[in-house]
Amino acid sequence: MTESKRRGDDFIIIKDNKDQQLARFIDKLRHRIVIWGHNFYFGDYADWVAKSPSVIANVFVGRQQYDRYIDHPICDKSLFIYNMVPDVVGGKKRDNDGKTVVYLGALIPEKGFLILAKMWKYILKKVPMARLQVIGGGNLYSRDCSLGRMGIADKLFEEEFFPYLSEEGELLPSVTFQGILGGEKYEVFLSSSVGVVNPSARTETFGMGAIEMNCAGLPVVTLGKNGYLDTVENGVTGYLCHSYKEIADKIVFLLTHDEVNERLGIQAKEQVSRFSPKNIMPLWFNLFEQIAQNKLIITYRRPDSHFFNNIKFVRILLRFLRKNCRLSFLPPLIKIETVIYTYLKK
Repeated sequence: MTESKRRGDDFIIIKDNKDQQLARFIDKLRHRIVIWGHNFYFGDYADWVAKSPSVIANVFVGRQQYDRYIDHPICDKSLFIYNMVPDVVGGKKRDNDGKTVVYLGALIPEKGFLILAKMWKYILKKVPMARLQVIGGGNLYSRDCSLGRMGIADKLFEEEFFPYLSEEGELLPSVTFQGILGGEKYEVFLSSSVGVVNPSARTETFGMGAIEMNCAGLPVVTLGKNGYLDTVENGVTGYLCHSYKEIADKIVFLLTHDEVNERLGIQAKEQVSRFSPKNIMPLWFNLFEQIAQNKLIITYRRPDSHFFNNIKFVRILLRFLRKNCRLSFLPPLIKIETVIYTYLKK
């Protein structure tokens, strides 16, 4: 950042970072900063972004992520631009084998794998030939993570999910752990029936895995919450469910209804263009041009759907009271949520 300012760059983009020392450094440097927010912010970080004289814009990666902060001052600096997902699969056709369920994600509690593990034996009772391919590992985000005896996840987490995927101490033959894959994961998608991403929907600001699966024409099943409301179209590119039981039933449904599976897969493939570089890059270029010319205009985007997601209707009311009724002493909801979260973690 120091070098960027020395060169006279108009601004610099950094990924959101909760490091308080970095925040203090940015404010001291007084260089123009654009925050690219891939994660949900707690109240203190949202406060800093809103107040920092160096932060000129905050770019969220999804609509639902943006809507979570509409009653906070950070909204005055914020907009959303969806993540880019290039279609690396191209014209390859998926070969639906009618039995393979593939999970993609980190094997950590926040990414919901335990939920899928708990429902697997139920799915097997309904579809005895079903197979589960697990792509990812406990060290997806930190390669220094200490893994359990299976070498796939943290020891405690392995001990938590293993009983649901085993019999008499042995891993079920229907389950395969692929580990962390690069581009090879698309070959797995192309020979599968159903994709599952984070059944808890926790921490999901966008849901990259869902779009990657859609690139291969693979329909996705997950919980209808957070970023998945932006990236999965219920009944069109997959299913957004209201309960874990519904997730299991929709997986079974797609394993046993080839025609619906094929239709959703085709539609999923068609919809990935929404997130292509061709459609997303012009939004970034427009932002860059406005900043470079000191003509940045950020307009509030009023929510128009999913009003119960993260009790969005309360955030709308709080924004009205704080902005229109000048009751600025009322705390934004994210501040209340942060206090509750901090208390529960003690």
